[in-house]
Amino acid sequence: MEPAERREAILRAVDSLSGGGLVALPTETAYILVGLAQNAGSVARLRGAARSSAGAVRSAVWLAPTVDGELGVERLVVPDDLGVGPFTSARHRGIVHRLAPGPAVFVVESAPTEFAATLHALGLPEGAADDGERIAFRVSGQATAAAVAARAARPLVCVELSRGAAAAETAEDTVDRLKDPRLERVIVLDDGPVRMRSGTTVLLLRSQGGHKVLKEGAYEARFIGKQSERTVLFVCTGNTCRSPMAEAIATELASKLLRSSGESAGDAALVRFESAGVGAGPGMPITPEAAAALRDMAITSRVHASRPLTRKLIAEADVVFTMTKSHAAAVLELEPGATDKVQTLDPTGRDVPDPIGQGPEVYTETARRLADLISRRLKELQP
Repeated sequence: MEPAERREAILRAVDSLSGGGLVALPTETAYILVGLAQNAGSVARLRGAARSSAGAVRSAVWLAPTVDGELGVERLVVPDDLGVGPFTSARHRGIVHRLAPGPAVFVVESAPTEFAATLHALGLPEGAADDGERIAFRVSGQATAAAVAARAARPLVCVELSRGAAAAETAEDTVDRLKDPRLERVIVLDDGPVRMRSGTTVLLLRSQGGHKVLKEGAYEARFIGKQSERTVLFVCTGNTCRSPMAEAIATELASKLLRSSGESAGDAALVRFESAGVGAGPGMPITPEAAAALRDMAITSRVHASRPLTRKLIAEADVVFTMTKSHAAAVLELEPGATDKVQTLDPTGRDVPDPIGQGPEVYTETARRLADLISRRLKELQP
């Protein structure tokens, strides 16, 4: 399709949606049937099509929360500001920003006290994209779908054009599955075969902040786990005392928090702790005194090999905690664009002095102070 023809087709589709019509268009993984959420007639037609005894249009129940146990719906547009309703979780915001736009449907649990306000904030009438407890949405990066959603500038709901387990992957498949009297005059936007044939991934975002993969598709569970994982980097000078102690203490404390919350590792957004030194050489072990201080706290550090701080380590970290203000300055000298993620471990800005060359009691005192500071910082990292 030529650019001018594409623009004309998109404008025609948006005009149809505004008048209560339905439009079939491709996403990354399947062709879908779309209507305006605020138009009761459009939503009713979508529901009627989904209930068709001929099975011409069927929405797989895994796509999203169901309406009357039959219709699954997706939102194609979500505001950039995700600080409403269920999106107050930092974990959720991070996952959504990493996976969207893309081939994912997010099913979001919402507290009963927030539910009506959330629907209103998103511009969704009750029942259009929810089951009374959860809201489903997706942000499609497919060019045609994104253009239609942007020009419509209002919430869209849809059903996937499926027959059995097979999704409609081409415009020809789509036309074949629209042979239903209730679906006459549906505009089909042909943008070629879908790019991803492994299906849409469905991700449940829990009201308490965790997540669970309900169905793997183009995004595999392992990939989502990696994307939802946050990395905290501790930085000192030589990476043999303070920062490796901080890494071991944080790992232990985070594990205890996870166990006490009753949340399984599969449902949780993981935090990985690492360490480095601004003046470190590679391959040095943690000092015997630091290891002994950890053992006194019933913490066993993993095998450690010191490593120098690099721009790559800074870039891969979500948060960088430094032992001193001078360490923070060194991090920013290496990577000036990291100002939003670099902080001294002590929120007041006080330094954690280097215990190197001093007695066991100084190492023990340092380890205990690190544990106190890290406990406070871990609370900040919670949703």
